[in-house]
Amino acid sequence: SNFASLIDGRGAKYHEQTRQRGAELYGGARISYIFTEIFASSLLSVGPFDGLSDEEIRTTISNANGTRPSALFVPEVSFDILVKRQIARLEEPGSQCADLVFEELQRIASQAEPSELQRYPNLRDKIVTVVSAMLKRCVEPTQQTVSNLV
Repeated sequence: SNFASLIDGRGAKYHEQTRQRGAELYGGARISYIFTEIFASSLLSVGPFDGLSDEEIRTTISNANGTRPSALFVPEVSFDILVKRQIARLEEPGSQCADLVFEELQRIASQAEPSELQRYPNLRDKIVTVVSAMLKRCVEPTQQTVSNLV
């Protein structure tokens, strides 16, 4: 199918259009770029200690120790609290990545339209509507999965 061809980088018709407009990633190459460059750089920009002060770390450890004197090792409870809060900051980049991939899939779907469909405008409109609705239905479960993983 045209859609699979564009994902796999075999969209000959689009190769011509891209060559005329200049260098531009599309299809599977664009999705790969979203993951390897955009998503990766947004993850790297999230510093492990951003938003954590030394005082906040000491307070969390003290609260986990309770009435016991401060031990040599950090209590597991305080570590879990601090780590979970920092990991939660990764949800936003994951959500943005899912949105970017969704937008690219919509673009691919619009470009994968066979030229024969031009003769049947009602069928074409219905197919575009169904494909768009199908992609939109997948966004919410994808966002939920990202949220659950984080």
